[in-house]
Amino acid sequence: LTERQNAPVIIFVHGFKGFKDWGHWPLVGDEFAKKGFNFLRFNFSHNGTTVDRPSDFADLEAFANNDLIKELNDLKTVVVGVADGSIFPKVDMDRSAIMLLGHSRGGGIAMITAVELPQIKAVAVFASVNHYDRGGFPLDVWESQGQILVPNARTGQEMPMKWRFVEVLKANMDRLNILDAASRLTIPGLVVHGTADATVPYEEAVELADQNDRLELLTLENTDHVLGGSHPFFNDELPTHTHLAVQAAINRFKGAL
Repeated sequence: LTERQNAPVIIFVHGFKGFKDWGHWPLVGDEFAKKGFNFLRFNFSHNGTTVDRPSDFADLEAFANNDLIKELNDLKTVVVGVADGSIFPKVDMDRSAIMLLGHSRGGGIAMITAVELPQIKAVAVFASVNHYDRGGFPLDVWESQGQILVPNARTGQEMPMKWRFVEVLKANMDRLNILDAASRLTIPGLVVHGTADATVPYEEAVELADQNDRLELLTLENTDHVLGGSHPFFNDELPTHTHLAVQAAINRFKGAL
């Protein structure tokens, strides 16, 4: 938690093969705190990190058993805990003003949660997916073998994902429909995406923002999936494109208060 006394709370939702301390996300939290927000980062329960090693994929068994409903439930637990005071009970924060900031796959989780939970006052997504039926994996092989191995170019790990991930997705397609959630949004929202995103095409952001007049679209020219960041991140200042994204989110969130 990056603290700012008696201030609104932004909950950050990391993406696939991500974690709360990845790259420049802590610095993003510092920037929001400077502008009058508490910034809470957390790791999903099954993202593969552990309490002792929060920045390493030390628990690949947990990663293998992750699914999108688990992530929705994790975020709901954090939102409700912040709202009712059971999370960081001694921190003086404005628990009536909770906003969500999601990156990549976490953007979809944030968008769905923003529709499901009345505690959320605004939502912003950076480089977000707009659907979870991504393709790219041989489903027949995945099903027959019971799992697939996803390479992590940064760590060199082969990260297992069990077939159950697909089963849970298929069984919950209505709830996990990001575009439908966006269309039902009743609070202010922001969609930020780079035109050079090689992971999630920029066109997904345009389609997402088109679902609702409450969703503003910020286009960042020649910007990648992590808005100029990297892991590890050694600079003291945010990358230019991340700074622009953060400033847009600050303006959107302050307008929701």
